[in-house]
Amino acid sequence: MGWYPWSRQLVHVLPRDEYRELRQSRNRYKITAEEQELLTGRTIAVIGLSVGAASAVTLAQEGVGSRFRLADFDRLSLSNLNRLRASVADVGLPKVVIAARQMYEIDPHLDIEVWPQGLTEENVDAFLTGGGRADLLVEECDDLYIKVYARERARAHRIPVLMETNERGMLDVERFDREPHRPLLHGLLSGAAAADLKTLSTREKVP
Repeated sequence: MGWYPWSRQLVHVLPRDEYRELRQSRNRYKITAEEQELLTGRTIAVIGLSVGAASAVTLAQEGVGSRFRLADFDRLSLSNLNRLRASVADVGLPKVVIAARQMYEIDPHLDIEVWPQGLTEENVDAFLTGGGRADLLVEECDDLYIKVYARERARAHRIPVLMETNERGMLDVERFDREPHRPLLHGLLSGAAAADLKTLSTREKVP
């Protein structure tokens, strides 16, 4: 049974295994049943719920991941509606709540943990490993310091990182699970670490 208090709807649904077998049935000619089972069992962490919300919702649609951690300190503003699927009635809501609601409406059996305080130095390791290490970090935040620091911690925990770069639909993939010594962002930072960026102004960070 699915209870959606934000829309005051109570929906009778199949038990988890039967629900997912039926809902994911049209994936069968794209991937095998074994691949689907493997992907469904993953834990996925997502940072930045503007662009990241589309990633999280798509993963839920495709049955990739059943446990999610969503982190973003920001609330929806009208200017976010150019890239975040939401309603004007949602303006002011935390972005993590909006994404989680959309994902629950696809699969009420998901396990979703929201971090509306966003990612910080103090909570990043708990976000990545608390309750079990994440299998994938999807990084879509705007803050360059957190972008780099999250990668440093993901690399330390050997968690791969995926980022959509907004450059002609290009996906950036860093397989820290297989290459734990890979330079961050493929070496494009010329060796700069998060600590080097922390005290810089936005104007100084951009170059």
